[in-house]
Amino acid sequence: MTCSKKFMRNYKGFDAVDVHLADDGIVQAIGSGDIVMSMKTPQGMKKGVLTNVWHIPKLSRNLFSVGRFTKDVGPVTFTKDGCYGEAKGTKWKIGAREGKALFKLQMTPV
Repeated sequence: MTCSKKFMRNYKGFDAVDVHLADDGIVQAIGSGDIVMSMKTPQGMKKGVLTNVWHIPKLSRNLFSVGRFTKDVGPVTFTKDGCYGEAKGTKWKIGAREGKALFKLQMTPV
């Protein structure tokens, strides 16, 4: 989920959908698109695509859905240092631990 559609490809608007946040807030998604990301893997920099990313203008930060990733891509592993994804035999660090329960995404839109 992202507040900006700046990096989105194949953007499609849709009727507003309520999204319930962990802090009990409610915001509305108004569209979706795909975002091409650059990520560091053990095999070097690779490009990947996050598909069907929801556009939610009122978000203050981008949010990454682990549940959606595991459903659409592959397993996610959490350690004391970070969060790791795996797909097609490649494992890479998705994010680094930041605080007690948050992980900062280590992917960059291209």
